[in-house]
Amino acid sequence: MEEFRKLAGQYEGGKEVLDALDKEEKSAPGVSDRISTPLLALLRTVAAGAANGSGVVKSNEEIDALSTIKDISSVVPRGKADLIFTKNALVLKGKANTVVPYDAIMDIAVIEGVPHKAEKVYMVLSMTKEATVMTGKQKLPAVLISMDRSAKISIPDPSDTKLIISGNTSIVLFQSLTKMGVSISSMVGPGKFQSSAGHKAVSAVMRVSQGWMFPLDSAVCFVERPPMIIKHSDIKAIEPNRAGGGSSTFDLFIHTSDGNMIQFQQIGCGELPSLMAYCEERKIKVGPPEEERSGRKESGASESRLDDEDDDEDDDSDFNPDDSNSDEDADVGASGAKRKRGASGEGYDSDVDEEDDDDSDVELVSEDDIPVAALAKWMHEEELTTRPKKSTKRDQGFGGGGSGGGGGSSGAG
Repeated sequence: MEEFRKLAGQYEGGKEVLDALDKEEKSAPGVSDRISTPLLALLRTVAAGAANGSGVVKSNEEIDALSTIKDISSVVPRGKADLIFTKNALVLKGKANTVVPYDAIMDIAVIEGVPHKAEKVYMVLSMTKEATVMTGKQKLPAVLISMDRSAKISIPDPSDTKLIISGNTSIVLFQSLTKMGVSISSMVGPGKFQSSAGHKAVSAVMRVSQGWMFPLDSAVCFVERPPMIIKHSDIKAIEPNRAGGGSSTFDLFIHTSDGNMIQFQQIGCGELPSLMAYCEERKIKVGPPEEERSGRKESGASESRLDDEDDDEDDDSDFNPDDSNSDEDADVGASGAKRKRGASGEGYDSDVDEEDDDDSDVELVSEDDIPVAALAKWMHEEELTTRPKKSTKRDQGFGGGGSGGGGGSSGAG
């Protein structure tokens, strides 16, 4: 409320508004706070426009134009517009006027070589996080302008209208911005990257829009809606997702230093080698960021400990010397019937010829009705193998054979 009083007092009629709010507050306590909140947001926007020297732009007559580039194609915001240089801001004057303060421009990328649009040059103006650049009721984090590559213009130098700037539209626009105070260090240069088709960009989907992702020398840039510049200095890691899973496309996750993740989707799998080479050349870490990787390790270690505990519980539950149906006292044969035997291993029901027991060390057993114990004993005596290790819950979870009698049935079959 104090900030609102301070701002409102700077404008004609502000005192009357404050007096009216104080009167309403007496009859309805709390109403002034509820009303002042949206009014404060409005006053902040007006104050920002006043500080930029732009104010509320309604017509060309109200704009103190130093220089103008006529009839430019604006992609974001969409539509034809005149670019008007004022003392403190660039104004895109079209159906809806967009005021871009010079000090709100953080990075500039001039993009050539957009696939299938070789005759066009694009310029991305990326805003600072603190900037409030509006088109209508929509806040713009970046502006995207399209220009004809071969078009040449001449305009008065906005920093000194006695001078003339001439050349290609993109060059004149960039020079004019730098002369009005936009840092030349904000320029993001072109890259040497080549896609599998020989382009400077790869096709990708950002949110719901199909566009082009440009791996530049010092940034990754997206040309479409929403336009975006992600500088290498802001990138913690680049993580491919769904790569090598049999799909014809994969996704690329860009983890930024502020903790956000930007997703480029539906990139052709043929672009993966060149993108990984680009990351290696620019020394960009590939994979999840360190904190996420360590989190995955801790999660995996925790799961491993839980598995070990499950195995121990499984072993304890299997051992029961008083239970005649434990794994040591019962097996299921190929026929699926459970057979009980004593401590000496005798007593299971089979087609063994008892007369041959005295003449041979090998028990003659019908192959169709052979219990696990007899099979294991025969294989051990023939020195072919040892008795199979009892399976655990972990084995069952990954498609292993069942424990106890189930495993015997599988082995005999």
